Order: sequence, then structure tokens, then C-alpha cells
Amino acid sequence: MEQWEIERRHDEGLLPDWMYYQLSDKPAWMKLEEQKKKFLDYLERRQREQQDEKQMEKSLEAALEKVVNQEFSRIFKDFQG
Repeated sequence: MEQWEIERRHDEGLLPDWMYYQLSDKPAWMKLEEQKKKFLDYLERRQREQQDEKQMEKSLEAALEKVVNQEFSRIFKDFQG
């Protein structure tokens, strides 16, 4: 398989990373830098996703608390002194 075909298949997702890095004729230092960058990008993306999930949980909790308080007020309005 020629290098251009290896690159194309990897870019299209048809060639897994582990195979790509074994077949690629790039120098070892370049392969290492690519893998490092890909891993760091993944970590950054995962960290943003976790922050987004935490923010969504806070928003849902606040909305739920508001709805629960409104419903309690509605249900018990006749019992207030």
C-alpha cells in the first residue's frame, strides 16, 4: 500500500491509528508528535465535555428546584397561615 493510500484511508477512518502508525513511512519522531497531539486534543475535548456536563447538571438542578418549590407552594397554598 502506498503512503498516499495509507493517509487517505486513515483520514477517512478506514485505517485504525495503531495500524496507520505501523504502516506509515513517516519518521518515528513525527509519528510520536502526531500521537501526542491527538491524545492531548482528546484530553482537552473530554475535559470540556465534563465541564459542560457539570454545568448542565447545575442548570437541571436549579430548574427542578424551581418547579418543585412552585408545586409545593401551589399544593399547600391553602394551608399557609
